[in-house]
Amino acid sequence: MSRPSFNDFIQVASAQGISFPSTVNRLAMDADPQPNLPANGGIPAIVSTFIDPTIVETLFTPNRAVAILGREEKRGTWAQDSFMIQRIEETGDTVAYDDYSEQGAVQVTPSWENRDVYRYQTVVQYGELEQERYGLAMLPYAAKKQRAAVNVLDQDQNKFYFYGIAGLRNYGLLNDPELPAPITPLSVNSKIQWKDKQVIDKYNDILALYEDLVTRTNGIVGDGVDMSSNIVLAMSNKLSVNLKSANEVFATSLEDMLKKAFPNMRIETAPQYSTSAGELIQMFVETAQGQEVGFMAFSEKLRAHPLITELSHYKQKYSGTTYGAVITQPFLFAQMLGA
Repeated sequence: MSRPSFNDFIQVASAQGISFPSTVNRLAMDADPQPNLPANGGIPAIVSTFIDPTIVETLFTPNRAVAILGREEKRGTWAQDSFMIQRIEETGDTVAYDDYSEQGAVQVTPSWENRDVYRYQTVVQYGELEQERYGLAMLPYAAKKQRAAVNVLDQDQNKFYFYGIAGLRNYGLLNDPELPAPITPLSVNSKIQWKDKQVIDKYNDILALYEDLVTRTNGIVGDGVDMSSNIVLAMSNKLSVNLKSANEVFATSLEDMLKKAFPNMRIETAPQYSTSAGELIQMFVETAQGQEVGFMAFSEKLRAHPLITELSHYKQKYSGTTYGAVITQPFLFAQMLGA
């Protein structure tokens, strides 16, 4: 069917008794009966999409170094590059008493150990448009970036507490050079790994670790290190699964056996105990004669530097410091490697 022209419209209107001024010479576009838009029965997808305001965050392994050693302390100020641990040793001798004798003497020998600070940093940056766009999705972008900076610093601090800093007098819980050499698990049918052992064999490995600790402390803890001492047993999460394994005869787990034998034992886990050389287990006494075995140290836990406003973006530096793990009584440790 052909499209009617303007003249055709005028003729039909005149036949119906309708007249128009001579100035009318075209039809209005909105009177065009033919559609100009394509057929569409939908709406934009975003209109029917609900954005959940709950933010699901990625999970990371908890930072366990401080919990294992039990203490974290500030030493010095941010500007200082090192701190010294003062240690003394009291020695002397006695002789048989005599009114006129001046023999016998005591000596106090001091020494100082140094720890070097390590400073580390990260930077938060975000633009005005960038922040506004994330705001449309109900995401507090700047706040999340600031939180991420704090978490990144804390994760690295945890790493430094375990491994220290190469090239500095800054050591970790796992690699302090003064820690005793680890012993090897007992061999049972030529097997030393726990995955190849019975529950009683694993228990005997813990006793061997305890024996090594008792032998080297030589009665220095109270009346000697005993099973009621405040002892920490640390191992990897992977190896700790063995603590739940049941004894074939007595129907009790390795963990129950340890709790009965060591009523004040605290068991801690961290993935860092799974090393390239094998599974590492540490046992140490928390305190001896009022002195703790060690502590984690820093001079500035978190420093938020000034927020810098640029032309259309912002930036801010966050920093921290670490002295690593300061183990003051390394002989109160015992280690086993290869379980």
